[in-house]
Amino acid sequence: MCLPTFELMRAINIVKLLERIEVLVGVVWIVGIFVKIVLCFYAAMMGLQHVARHHRYRTFLLPAGLWVWASPIMNIPAQWNSRILLPKTGRFGG
Repeated sequence: MCLPTFELMRAINIVKLLERIEVLVGVVWIVGIFVKIVLCFYAAMMGLQHVARHHRYRTFLLPAGLWVWASPIMNIPAQWNSRILLPKTGRFGG
């Protein structure tokens, strides 16, 4: 399964120079996602600093970073859903 935009970029062939333009689009998407995540995390740290009335936001970086890293791992209902319900029903959900 590919995204429609990615398939369109794969079909573009301008001379022989820009034959693999989908690679460039993929790199731009990945960089864009990284920038969005970093900016949202920075905004969350600045907001937490303001709410906690703390002098520096760096105090919250490690605990918040560990929480963001561990939260997908600790998602027990999603693991239960994929291990138990998927083999029995063939679909996710109830």
